[in-house]
Amino acid sequence: MTVLGISLVLLIMPITRLQVRRQRYHGGAFVGNDCIRILDGREIIAKVLKPQQFLSLHNNQQHIIGSDTQSQLALGLLARLHDLHNIYSAARPLCDHEISSFCYNAYEYGHWYPINFPTHRITPKMHVMIYHMPKYRTIGMFSEQGGEAIHTVFNKLDRQYVYMGSDVKRLESTMQRCIRLHDPSILDLVRRPRSKQK
Repeated sequence: MTVLGISLVLLIMPITRLQVRRQRYHGGAFVGNDCIRILDGREIIAKVLKPQQFLSLHNNQQHIIGSDTQSQLALGLLARLHDLHNIYSAARPLCDHEISSFCYNAYEYGHWYPINFPTHRITPKMHVMIYHMPKYRTIGMFSEQGGEAIHTVFNKLDRQYVYMGSDVKRLESTMQRCIRLHDPSILDLVRRPRSKQK
């Protein structure tokens, strides 16, 4: 087996352990939950890229595959994407501190990536994430998963207002309640318990 073959086998092992599968469509890409499993298993994948010695069966020579640099780059990339994904996938408007954290992480990623991967370009999706996502105060609500999550909440609320005679009033009430439930500023309006007077 060649050095490249051993490297591929070593990468397939943690991917299989993380229960990640390539899709038959999209050119064998990783999609959806498989991408999340890769981000969550970033340390397992980075560990495989650390230097390991192998003995060639052809000529009994030892080969070192991987490097600490590759391992650290992979871990740095996956950790940054993991942190960004946790914020931008939330299917609700983001709080000010979340927007601030997202902006910091996105700009840091935008500087880190070209320095550490100088032969690769920032993709259009990365550009949107780094420079445009913070403007909208939500990203997850625009995704398919966000739409499905809100759809479930909306249906539950709609059933609560089924007694209203007018469809327009029912939809208005459902929308207002849905917006209130997903608006982070609602926490400012929640009454805090009064401390007991002595």
